Amino acid sequence: MYKLILIAVFISLTHCKKVNDENKIFNKNIMTDSISTDWIKPDKITFEKKILNVFGVDINSYSVSQQKYSGQAPQRNKDIKILIPKFGYISESEGHPEVNLTQRYISWLDPEEDSISLKNLNKYIFYDDNNAFINLKNKKSGYLYYLLIDFGYTKDEKLVDFVLNEIGTDFTRDEKMFFAETVFIGATGVFGKYELRKDLIKKYYEKFSSSEFMYFSLAEKILNEKEDSGYIYEGNRSENAAFLLEYQLEYSEKQLGSSVYGGVDYVLSKFPEFLTDLRNNNAFNYPLLKYYIENFLESESYFIEDPDGFTNLRSSTSSSSNIIQKIKSGEKIEVQQKNGEWWLVKTKEGNTGYVHKSRLKSLE
Repeated sequence: MYKLILIAVFISLTHCKKVNDENKIFNKNIMTDSISTDWIKPDKITFEKKILNVFGVDINSYSVSQQKYSGQAPQRNKDIKILIPKFGYISESEGHPEVNLTQRYISWLDPEEDSISLKNLNKYIFYDDNNAFINLKNKKSGYLYYLLIDFGYTKDEKLVDFVLNEIGTDFTRDEKMFFAETVFIGATGVFGKYELRKDLIKKYYEKFSSSEFMYFSLAEKILNEKEDSGYIYEGNRSENAAFLLEYQLEYSEKQLGSSVYGGVDYVLSKFPEFLTDLRNNNAFNYPLLKYYIENFLESESYFIEDPDGFTNLRSSTSSSSNIIQKIKSGEKIEVQQKNGEWWLVKTKEGNTGYVHKSRLKSLE
């Protein structure tokens, strides 16, 4: 639990929006003296290549105007550039990497920093120094989490293995999901899309296929993501959620010996429009999910009863949504999901949409 608290604190620092005195931060380069005294800088080509590889930034074209600030953008030394994650903000309490273009090293806006860890970070990034990586794992693992979580750096297998092992072995279920959300959902590079990191999910499943993991919970987070949260999901929500449910069903089938999983039912019931997307897109060609929808979701027969002689099949759960077709009173219809006042149905023509439950009568 102590490790989780440390990780949570480290992550939260990267998203703080409060600014007390920006100038106090930006006028100082915390680790300049401690690292530059004996730092052997990489050649210019290697330096620029590593910055691009790790942070997704062409340092020659990267400008302060492209960054997000919670206050007025500070005036910076032309030799210093700050790298912040896509949805990050710079404030007094935050930790963000700074690039020193002259001495070619990474500094950090972190009042608790120590020069040894900073040197190890630079050795790891610019020289692939394995001993430096080990030292960071043992003494300053927050740097490693930060590189993967906020910048999506996954090109180093030992870094990926280290973080995935943390998810797979060190946490309780709730702790695991708290940490996993920050690892599996995020941007790749400073300017990458904020979306599901599918490659990490695949690698995690390969390593921990027998370990319990709530893939459906990540699907719920993706489908439930609100734009006012500050994290605008930029991936294909329905396809990405389907991807996760497919892994959930595979885990259930192989480890639990069952093709049915309550978490999948929960997600499909909570998000009826997502279920409609799945039906309309052939479950995005995920075979287990497609079979599950076709064979395990409850389906009941009803008929239409409307004093107007017909009712409207609508595209969503609203009387103002688009009309897909008109259904005559007395016509048999298949109810696929009951959710609130509007039920998901399928007509004899094969159209899927929503009908108000007051217009449906059971055949039984």
